[in-house]
Amino acid sequence: MKIKDTIVNAAVAGTIATAAQEVFSWLMYWMGVAKATPAHYATKLLIGRPDVPLNKIWIGFAGHLIAGLIFGLALVYLMRKLGKDYYILKGITFGCLAWLVNYAFIPNLTRQNLGLNPDTLTVFIDLVTYLIWGIVASILINKYSDLSQKI
Repeated sequence: MKIKDTIVNAAVAGTIATAAQEVFSWLMYWMGVAKATPAHYATKLLIGRPDVPLNKIWIGFAGHLIAGLIFGLALVYLMRKLGKDYYILKGITFGCLAWLVNYAFIPNLTRQNLGLNPDTLTVFIDLVTYLIWGIVASILINKYSDLSQKI
């Protein structure tokens, strides 16, 4: 079954890919490998404080899910324009771009130090989670999206 609506494609791919990203990142967090998750980072950015109380982490989940939907929409349009060939490579590339935007560009727009990068291993785990996001989103878009419509 192919989905023709662009927003529905983005919602499905973005939501499922973001959920996969969060599951992996929380697993790494609970195992002590990573010191923060994308939900922690989103909470820090949205509330503007370096400390993230667990009772406010839902704000980060919501923000991260919304970001996943927006990036999902961009990836649907990209794949519609560039085609489905090498879709996993496109997803990996887009995941790397999303990681750079979220961890290099957006934090530099804030005027305060929110401590978004606690250590090198956590930063690397975050990159891996964005690669997971890109792979999952590109597989879902390739499998369920009707990309024959022109932009």
